[in-house]
Amino acid sequence: DAGRNSLLSLPNDVVVEWNEHTIATLVTADGYADPLIATRVLTLVHLAMHDAVNAGAHRIYRPYAFQDRDRGAHPIAAAAAAAHRVLTALYEAQASDLSAKLADSLASLPEGHSRKRGVALGERVANALLESRREDGRNIGDPCERRHDDLAVTKSLSQRSHGDVVRG
Repeated sequence: DAGRNSLLSLPNDVVVEWNEHTIATLVTADGYADPLIATRVLTLVHLAMHDAVNAGAHRIYRPYAFQDRDRGAHPIAAAAAAAHRVLTALYEAQASDLSAKLADSLASLPEGHSRKRGVALGERVANALLESRREDGRNIGDPCERRHDDLAVTKSLSQRSHGDVVRG
């Protein structure tokens, strides 16, 4: 099928490029200190690019969070914009640097309606993905610290109860 073959013939440079941008973003943010956060962020960026490419071309794979389609959207623009949107949502302090990287990614694509639709599609895909993961437990804090705090509260309550019994 022509749509499938055209998708398979696209260069994968945008995926590799935004993977590298994601790692650089993580390093700038915290020195890549937390591998769980890094894994989550890399996963979100790649899921966004996956859904963006599949929404903008002949769908080969089942989408994760975005069901709509726009075959007039440039898939490379969609992938770059999706990755950019995820990263700027998670790392607002790096938005200007990430926007410059998006401009570089888009510079090699012909200007026009397809590129604009690709950028808009990528942003919609990323927003849908971020919304689907909004309540995924990422903001619960460090599980070790939480466990330590729970133990301290339990110990404190236990001591109070025990102290009350001893005094009473």
